[in-house]
Amino acid sequence: MINFSENSKTKFVKAFSYHDFDEQSINKYKEEIDYDGNIDDLLVAKALANRTKDGIVYKNSAVLLFAKNSNLWIPSSRVRYVRYSGKDEGSGVRYNVIKDRLFEGNILTLIPEIRDFLRDAIDDYYYLDIPNGVFERVPEYPEGAWLEGVVNAIIHRSYNIQGNNIYIKHFDNRLKYPIVDLCRLR
Repeated sequence: MINFSENSKTKFVKAFSYHDFDEQSINKYKEEIDYDGNIDDLLVAKALANRTKDGIVYKNSAVLLFAKNSNLWIPSSRVRYVRYSGKDEGSGVRYNVIKDRLFEGNILTLIPEIRDFLRDAIDDYYYLDIPNGVFERVPEYPEGAWLEGVVNAIIHRSYNIQGNNIYIKHFDNRLKYPIVDLCRLR
């Protein structure tokens, strides 16, 4: 596990090795940018790793993007979806969680997995389009809006706050992506 006392995305993970990368994520990235060279050369060129006299040292950002299981190295990289019955969180006898799901993986696998899950979790509504005589589907929230919230919550997460998941909280009247208030932690 890493101590995040400095800028979390530029700090190096010394115990992390090439074998800890998810080969499928690496290969997909290489294919997307049309690169067929050495992955270490690519990661150094993209400022995701540095060459030292002892070899390659990978940055947290490389771990977040490409690790097989990034939460082993960065515990705060998990995403937790919680669906509540009602408009507020309840506790004790008013506990109102109706769905609770934890997502783990690197950013390149998390975002599509969460996107696919939320497509099913977000309700659809239907109305009769009278001129066409057919029922039209309208999602509870536009996909572009909630997907941007998910991506922002993951990308702009302060990974130096250990032990806290990234949350997606789904209420009857809103989706919420709480960001930890760093001012309150000081």
